[in-house]
Amino acid sequence: MKNLLPPPKQPLRVALVDPERRFVQELSQTLRERDHEVVFVHLIGELAAKHVDVIFFAPPGNDIEDLERYKARGNRTPSVVALRDKHFESAQAACRIGVSALCVDPVSPSYAVDLIESVARRVDRYETTYSSSPFSTQEAARDLAAFLVQRGVGPSHRVRVASALSEIVDNAWRHGYAQEDGRPIRVGIEMHDRSTIEIVVRDWGTSFFDEFHASGGLARARELCEMLEVSPLATGIRITLEFRLYPVLFGDDPLDFTEIDYLVPESARRLLGALRFDMSADTLQVPPTLAVTTGRLLAVPDVEPVRPLP
Repeated sequence: MKNLLPPPKQPLRVALVDPERRFVQELSQTLRERDHEVVFVHLIGELAAKHVDVIFFAPPGNDIEDLERYKARGNRTPSVVALRDKHFESAQAACRIGVSALCVDPVSPSYAVDLIESVARRVDRYETTYSSSPFSTQEAARDLAAFLVQRGVGPSHRVRVASALSEIVDNAWRHGYAQEDGRPIRVGIEMHDRSTIEIVVRDWGTSFFDEFHASGGLARARELCEMLEVSPLATGIRITLEFRLYPVLFGDDPLDFTEIDYLVPESARRLLGALRFDMSADTLQVPPTLAVTTGRLLAVPDVEPVRPLP
């Protein structure tokens, strides 16, 4: 058995959604040995009236539509999904709806518990205080972009979120502190189960609330997010922004590479196979950022049997 890390300081309440009872007996026993509480439900819809910390879902086949509907209603509980096979499309579909971790049958109870505890431990938030300057806008945006890359947020969302934060930090320096360097700008970021990002920016300068109604930085930031709230304080101002992360890979198109930063072996084989079989450029959806990498990969001798995609 794998040597597990010490259990979390607080016991977890774990929902086992396992209609075919593939994991219930051994996994529930292992969880209870780690002092966790186990709630067994037959269907995800039964969780509506229950509070749990993590969901372990073993869908019949690879059918995750129930979990997708559950998350579409705004439920942000971290989830671990046990798939029956290693199909790329199944894993891709699970990631699109915000699944926290994936595993594939057969999976040992100890490994499943490790995944459950790791998603509960995962820190999807950070707070940093920047020193106001003309450069703090770029520094804050770069830090946020790096945070989002590590959590698998695609390029189009990263651009939108980081651009909005840059506008708010710039306003704090430019208007809150009247371009005075060295004053504090506190930025807090929290990501909720890969579906929502909340940003709170706080400064201790002069309120610039009037610009919210104009065409400046706050107005631009407002158009980039789903919610922007300005709260004038006794000293300074607090601005809260909320962003929804919507799926951007439409359908199950295996030739849509628009929202990836790098190629894993599976996606590289798919892309090269499509190009080598003279698929139309209109069919492929490849961003300019992959152009150099793709060109270099095309120079590699084709030693693997490559078949055209359907």
